[in-house]
Order: sequence, then structure tokens, then C-alpha cells
Amino acid sequence: MKKLFLLLVLLITTISVAQEYTWAARGGGDVNFGSNPNSTNEYEHIRDIVVDSQNNYYFLATVSSNNTNLNGVPFTNYNRPNFGNDTFLFSTDCDGNVRWQKTIGGHNDDLTQHLSIDSNDNIYVSGYVLGRGSSNDNFIHFDTDVIINSNLTLTTPGPHNKSLFLIKYDSSGVFQWLQRPQQDATGISEVQKSYTFGHYTDANNVTHWLMTMGAGTHINGAYTTATDDYAIFRFDDQGTYLGQTPINLEFTNGRPTYSAVLTMDETLNRYYISAYRRLGTGNMLDFLGSPINNNVALGAVNAANGNVLWRMENTGGNNFTGIYDLKVDDQSNVYLSGRNFSGIGSVSDTFAGYSFDQTSLSGGPASGPFIIKLNSQGNLLWGSSPFYGAESSGFKIALNNNEVALATALRINGNWGSQSFTRSGSWQDDPVVARFDAATGNVLGLEDILAPGGSQEMATAIATDNFGNYVVGGYFRSTLFQNFTGITPLQINGNGDTDFWYARLATTDCNGVPLSMEEENLSNVSIFPNPATDFAQITGDLSFTSYSIYNISGQQVLSGAIDDNKIEVLSLTSGVYFLNLESDASSQTLRLVKK
Repeated sequence: MKKLFLLLVLLITTISVAQEYTWAARGGGDVNFGSNPNSTNEYEHIRDIVVDSQNNYYFLATVSSNNTNLNGVPFTNYNRPNFGNDTFLFSTDCDGNVRWQKTIGGHNDDLTQHLSIDSNDNIYVSGYVLGRGSSNDNFIHFDTDVIINSNLTLTTPGPHNKSLFLIKYDSSGVFQWLQRPQQDATGISEVQKSYTFGHYTDANNVTHWLMTMGAGTHINGAYTTATDDYAIFRFDDQGTYLGQTPINLEFTNGRPTYSAVLTMDETLNRYYISAYRRLGTGNMLDFLGSPINNNVALGAVNAANGNVLWRMENTGGNNFTGIYDLKVDDQSNVYLSGRNFSGIGSVSDTFAGYSFDQTSLSGGPASGPFIIKLNSQGNLLWGSSPFYGAESSGFKIALNNNEVALATALRINGNWGSQSFTRSGSWQDDPVVARFDAATGNVLGLEDILAPGGSQEMATAIATDNFGNYVVGGYFRSTLFQNFTGITPLQINGNGDTDFWYARLATTDCNGVPLSMEEENLSNVSIFPNPATDFAQITGDLSFTSYSIYNISGQQVLSGAIDDNKIEVLSLTSGVYFLNLESDASSQTLRLVKK
């Protein structure tokens, strides 16, 4: 339906539609915890977003404790008072009305990792949750669906210590199953060796999960390993283990949170994996057969056998550049986003042949967001980054037919391609959705959200809905949405450092009807009455000889010759349509409402 509708919009050459936020809301607790979602799990923020076939939205957030609420409505959290975080999953309809919600967590800090959806609109969440440190700590909760109510603590090996999870809900939020794959005799050392870097759910409803469980016999005896290395483990939509592909991914002296990303090209049956390390911290990383010499790498891996197809690194050797999202389009092109530093001293950083060239106000090197497009062989097609640096990164990517969008933030006056961004020189980062032409990389628009300027706010997640609109989320520290008259500015909850925000950036309403249309003056054609009951009368240019009427799904429902400048619409059901008028010399499309 989305493709048909967008094809129809392309026919409407006399109408231009502007991007605008239709609603916005917030959530979170009032406890300070954290520094940056780039490298830690400590800011309340929207981690991921997916959209189902009915245009319902699903958001995955990390939340703190104390007075946690979703747009003013309290919800339960399970972490210790005044500290820590939980994973929060919730769903809204297209208008932002909350449908259901789930809280996952225990007494200690948890890792909010990844969200996916299958072809039947089932929802999958992966992550990491720590058990009880003492007998006074809260139990691990997968909301109220599964409670790990063992009185044992982390110091005693047992199934209560299983920290990795993959959980499935249906589209109504009904619990389906929980996979906790580690061995039953999990002790504190096994917990420390176990980690997850997220998952990917394919068109056959198989979930591919990048993780390590350490040496042992796992997944109810189905998988045994003598090493601590990573693999991509596959589970069907019933939670049944299908097999694994080994991945050489070995961190020494720590690993940054979210430092590896997984996606899949189902057509070519390959995985794309990125990983980065932090220089200057003693952190070392072996990646796909060899150590990373600089600090970030990307590789393509045969999904059947784990063979490395190609591998590349950045060249600058600096300690800032990292990849935070990967997406693959239906032509097997690869998009990657992240944060870079344009150079250390006289050494400019590059990745895949693209040179990072952000500058600071003083003219020196600077960090900032980027987006790069490669073909399936790893060759550069285009790359883009703003002229001036920012504290923000390029976070999640959304593919939208001929357009690509990036969740990010910008801070000072400057250009990104042909588009300008206006703030004073002392401003902190404000959320931005940067939109690009998928073929050329040309910047199509910078959709920004205004905050007071003294604090840092960002867009961290984005998805495309069924009408080509964007669903966006991130974090904020004070007040947000000061530049939209139709939206009440969001206020942070109490004295907490951050809250998460979520919103809809759209060109249509929830039925696919354009929100605002600027019609060019082509012969002043109009139809009357509109809404129409029996007939629609054409006024203005009377040279049109035929017509076609389309519903909002792009399907033609009526067509014929125009007789006496009238069109009979009696047979149409009530709703919104597009009326395409044609003559030998021109055509024009108007919106028609049938009573």
C-alpha cells in the first residue's frame, strides 16, 4: 500500500507537501545516571523503533528509576532506587495513543539492546539483565510475564544468573516466549564473559543474534563451545535454536557499549558487522581475522559459513570514529552512520574512501555525525557530513524509497550540503532529522527541533511508517519542541538529567491524506462541491476531457470521460480521494472528499 500511495503522490505534480511534526510525547524517571548513549547505556533515550503492517509504532527505550512515567502516566520500574536503568518497550497507534507497554529489568544496570519485527507483526527484544547482588535486591522481571524469583544471588552459580535474553511479544503485547540461552550453571565469571550486540529478524521470521556466552554447554545442551568467541545464533519464530555462524570478535581490556552492529543482506545471504574500540584506554579488538589497527572496522561475512568476504578500517588512527547503525536496501547497497573526528594533527580520517572534513568554529578538526553509502563490494557511492562539527553522532538510519533519513543533532550555524542550520555559536546540540537523496547523497532537508540552547538534546532513533512518514525519538534535558505552534513543549521529569522523547514527523495524516498542500496556479481549476455527494462540478479550466479517481492506497476506483464538466461520484464510499484530470495538453490532480 505504501508504494502505491507514493507512486500516486508522484503523479500530483501540482502539489508540494511539507514535513511537520504532528504530535510529540515524553517519558522517563527523575534520576541522574549517565553520560552518553554513544558509548554507555546511561542516558534515557529511545534506542530503536519499528512499525507494523497496521501502522502501529513500537519504541524501545532505556529508562532510569524514581517516578517513571510515560507522558504523565506512571509505570513500574524494577531497578534500585535513585540509580540504575531498565528496558522499556511500548507501542502507540499512528496518532500517538499508547496501546501497551512492558518493563524489563532487575535491581542492577541492564542493557537495552535491540528491537525487531517479523512478517506477522510479532515483536522481538534482545538485551542483557543482571541478577541480584544481595538478598535484598529486586528480582529480575520481564514485566509481569516472567519473574526470576530465585532467592540466590550472583555469587551462587545457577539459572537465575542467566543475563542474556531474547523475548517475543505479539502485536498486542501478549507474551509469547523467552529465550535465555546461557548454561544453567552460570556464575559471576560466565556473566562477565557473556554479552550481546543485538539481532536481526529476516523475512522468514528467523532471528539472527550476535552474542557470546563464554565456554560451556548452552541453549539447553544444543550448543557447546570451549572458547569465549562470538557467533551469530539463529532462532525461529517459536524460539527454537537453528544453528550458528562463528564470528571472530575478541575484545581485550573492555568493550564500549554498543561497539558492534549487525545487519543482514538476505538477497546475498551475508552479514554486515561493524566494531570499534577506544584508543588510549588499552582496549584491543580482533575483528574478522586480524586486529583493528586504528579504531573502527566494517566487514561482510558469508552467513552460511562465516567466511569473510571483505573487511575495511578507518585510516586516521584516532579514538573518536565509530559506526552506530547499518542498513541494507533492496539493491544490496549498505548505509552506515556514526560519529567521526576529522583528524588528529595533520592526519585526516577517512573511511571507505570518504574523508571526514568537519571543522570547529576556530578552524581546527572537529567531530560530528556522518552517513556513508557503499555498494555490496564495499566501494564508496557517497558520503555526507555537516560543515561544522557537533557533539552528536549519526544514530539510526531509516530507508524511505528514494530517500534516506538520519537521526542526529546539530549545534551551530552552518550548512550540511545545500541545506542550512541556524543556531548561535554558544548553542548546544538540538535534535535533527537529516534527509538525503538515496541515489546521490544530496541533502534534501534538515528537520530540526528547538530547545533552549543551554543543554544537549538529540534524535537517536528513526523509522519509516506505511505512508512514508517518519517516527522519531531521542533524549532531551530541559524543554523541547519550542518551534512548533501545534505542539505543547515537552518538559523534563523533575530533576533528572534526561528524559526520552518520541514524535511523528509527517507529510500525511494517519489515513495517508497530505497534511498541507501548496497548489500551483494551473488555470485555477477547482471542483465544487467538495465534499461531494452525487456529482463534482469542474470550474476554471474546462479543457479537461477525461478523469481518473484514486483512493488513498493508490488504487484507481473510477475513470471515464468528462461530460458537461461534471463527474458522477455517487458510487464512491465516503472518504478521501485524488481526482486526476487530463487533456491532450496537460493534467492536474486535486483532492476530492466524498460524503
